[in-house]
Amino acid sequence: MLREVYLSLNRLSGRIPDSISNASMLIILELATNFFSGPVLMTFGGLQYLKILNLQENELTNGPSPKRASLPHFFDTVSPAASSGHWVNPLNGALPESIGNNLIGEIPSSMGNLLKLQQLYLYGTKIEGNLPNEIGKLVNLVILDLSKNQLSATTPETVSNLKMLEQLDLSNNAFQGNIPASIGDLGSLKSLGLSSNNLSGIIPKSMEKLRYHNF
Repeated sequence: MLREVYLSLNRLSGRIPDSISNASMLIILELATNFFSGPVLMTFGGLQYLKILNLQENELTNGPSPKRASLPHFFDTVSPAASSGHWVNPLNGALPESIGNNLIGEIPSSMGNLLKLQQLYLYGTKIEGNLPNEIGKLVNLVILDLSKNQLSATTPETVSNLKMLEQLDLSNNAFQGNIPASIGDLGSLKSLGLSSNNLSGIIPKSMEKLRYHNF
């Protein structure tokens, strides 16, 4: 059965085919840096084993697709252990309702339903507002990249629940106020990016607890 699909850094366009739902055992889906358009499929919600989702730097809109090579419908006939390797996207279309809707605006609280997710890349997707408290439900996250967006306010205290997190990149946003003390509870953290924000105050003493210091 198909478990991994790598199609990033191409010139693929058009809509992502509905038949992707046939690859129900998919754990990695890399579609970054292409020209995909149209809404993100409702059928993404059926990919219950998905651990890595990378949609950054695309053109997911409801407008017409540019005339470039489209993603082939090879998902129509996938067998129920395969890996497709074809290897960033501005994401501004609609997400499936199972994880929220349009990513122009705030991150939907329903993103917290992706409980198996280990890597989430939303770099440069024009999201804004606050991080929802529900982000703390993604307890299996190892990498969270929300850099180069328009996120503001402060990070929620629930971030301290992400005990497996090794890389947290919140750089190039509009975060304000103090660095939350809860970041010091991320015992596995190896890389922390907070540059190019509007943070103020002192570095919290709780960060002395971090075993790895690469920030």
